[in-house]
Amino acid sequence: MGKTLTGGALNTLRKELQAEGKLQLFEQLKNFLTGGSVIPSYDDAAARTGLPRATVKTHVHRLRQRYREIVRCEIARTVSSPHEIDEELHYLCNILAEAA
Repeated sequence: MGKTLTGGALNTLRKELQAEGKLQLFEQLKNFLTGGSVIPSYDDAAARTGLPRATVKTHVHRLRQRYREIVRCEIARTVSSPHEIDEELHYLCNILAEAA
């Protein structure tokens, strides 16, 4: 469930940014969201995108924020009560950390 939920959230975010004409930016910065064994540096991302480092950091912050919102909404659809959202989110984070 964890990978499916986060993958779906990432796909939703991709579609949102594509609709805004920012698909290329998303593709350049998505590794900041998904983590993995190698997280890019802001300097590398700035060089790849041609944007100032501070602008890249702002974009990454906003992408992370929106990604979290999407994940929370997806979790909210699977629980019976709003107070369960944080519990499920915590559980999801633990599963993903163990899988990494």
